[in-house]
Amino acid sequence: MRRASTLSRPAGSDVDLDSTAWWALATGSLAFVLGTVNVTVTNVGFNDILASFPDADRSLTGWILTSYSLTFASTMLAAGRLADRYGRLTVFKVGLIGLLISSLAAGVAPTVWLLVIARGVQGLCGALAVPASLGLILPRFPESKQATVVGIWASVGMVASGLAPVIAALSLSLANWRWMYLVLVPISLLGLLGARLFMKETAERDVSKPLDLIGVLMGSSMVFLLVFGTLRGPTAGWTNIWVVAAFAGSALLFPIFLFRS
Repeated sequence: MRRASTLSRPAGSDVDLDSTAWWALATGSLAFVLGTVNVTVTNVGFNDILASFPDADRSLTGWILTSYSLTFASTMLAAGRLADRYGRLTVFKVGLIGLLISSLAAGVAPTVWLLVIARGVQGLCGALAVPASLGLILPRFPESKQATVVGIWASVGMVASGLAPVIAALSLSLANWRWMYLVLVPISLLGLLGARLFMKETAERDVSKPLDLIGVLMGSSMVFLLVFGTLRGPTAGWTNIWVVAAFAGSALLFPIFLFRS
């Protein structure tokens, strides 16, 4: 009964701050680090990656940069819904396991195709881990400390984004571009260890209502098209037919998605 009452307690209510709450914050921040580092780390080593695949189609290599951002942004809404439905801690752990495996796959990828796929899976798993991490952290703190917690969580992610070029440069100097991804494997393992030791489920699973697969598809597609157009516009041109079609498709889906929601 005590566990059930804890899970149902509103996030904004005062709760006793146990000794593992700050460690839970550190664990959740690691997930945000993995999510933000992956956005920028590839930019620094992109030329070295191209040099490793001299015969690769240049139209394909561009997806090494964009596949992560596209999947990360477009699946964030669905990931949050899955966390509410199946449990934040479960989705958080699945995201970290996926980041571990996909980072390893990216680091050892023998072809551009496999690297692009691994980067896309990294984005999907990052979308699972990052929003769930905040949902697992906030209810562990009293309302008076929650603004501070969000600030710390966000600041750690932003600092990691700023350090990503340094991580990439060190990897290139000491080894090669593959270590930009391989170094994320032990960080993922550390996050999984922290999840096991310090994280607690903060919401009851809600599987009473059917999952709106059409709504999920519409919401993800809307964000995907918007991000795709934004990423492709500077290189392909803002009047490119695919860029214009992406923005038009996103604008069309937006009111329909809101109406369905």
